[in-house]
Amino acid sequence: MLAATLVLALLATHVRAENEGERLQFTEEDLPSLEKDPAGPSEIDEFAGWRGFHYARDTRRAARGDVKALKKFFEIAKDADDAAAESISGMPTVVYHLLGDEKFSKFLSRQPLPYRMMVRNLIGADGRYLSRHFPLTTSLLFAREIVAWDSPN
Repeated sequence: MLAATLVLALLATHVRAENEGERLQFTEEDLPSLEKDPAGPSEIDEFAGWRGFHYARDTRRAARGDVKALKKFFEIAKDADDAAAESISGMPTVVYHLLGDEKFSKFLSRQPLPYRMMVRNLIGADGRYLSRHFPLTTSLLFAREIVAWDSPN
C-alpha cells in the first residue's frame, strides 16, 4: 500500500510538471539500484538476464550513452511482459532524459528505421512533451515524411 502511494505521488508530480510545460528532472538515483535485493532477482532482472542484459548495470550504461547498452535497453523495454513490463515501464523516460536531446537523437539517427519506429512506439505517448523538450529527437522520430523504408521490390 505504501509503495502504491509513493508511486502515485511520483506520477502526480511528473504529470503536473508535464501539464505546466516544465521539463521533467531525473538523476542517476532514479535508475535501478546496483545493490542486490535480499529477496532475489526481480522479474525484470531475470527477463533481461535471459537476454544477456544485466538490468541495473546496463541501464546505467545506457543512460550514460553506451550505444550497445542503449540499443539492448530499448529492445528489452519493448519485449518485456507481465511483471517485467511493469518494472521497466517508466525507465525509458528516465534514460532519455539523462541522455539529453542531443545524445539521444544522435544515437537514434544511427539506428535503422525499424528500430527508430520501435522506439517511437515505445515513447510516442509523450509526443507533445517530446516536441517541447526534445526537438532534435522529435524531428527524427516524427518526421512528416519518412523515406528510408526498404522498397518491397
